[in-house]
Amino acid sequence: MPPIHITQLRKNDKVHAFHRYSQDPNGYFMVKYKTMGSLHPCLGKTDGWTEAVVTENWDISKYDIGYFETWPEIRWTYPLWYDRHGNRLDVSKPQLVTQRILPEQIRLDNDPKEALGQPVASFIFIREND
Repeated sequence: MPPIHITQLRKNDKVHAFHRYSQDPNGYFMVKYKTMGSLHPCLGKTDGWTEAVVTENWDISKYDIGYFETWPEIRWTYPLWYDRHGNRLDVSKPQLVTQRILPEQIRLDNDPKEALGQPVASFIFIREND
């Protein structure tokens, strides 16, 4: 696991959070333009850093990796999310863009370090839907 860089978060803190498609319960990914999510094949970013807002106070002293409710809760602020069927996520509904994620996947907005770093390598995967 990567190191945890945060020890506490306050409600409404702006952060950079690492979105993982495999951790998204509804299977949404980020797209730059609407057409990238609605046309097939879909083109988007399944995993990567994006902006979010903390929805509740969090302290590492109460964190237990085995207890999901102790993980930080964030609300994704990126505006365009689609699933692999071309359905757009309604980001106006906070419950649809709020999620608990591991603290290793969060960097403070004013000190994002690797969140703003340039990648060493990029990969493109093309997958055909059945």
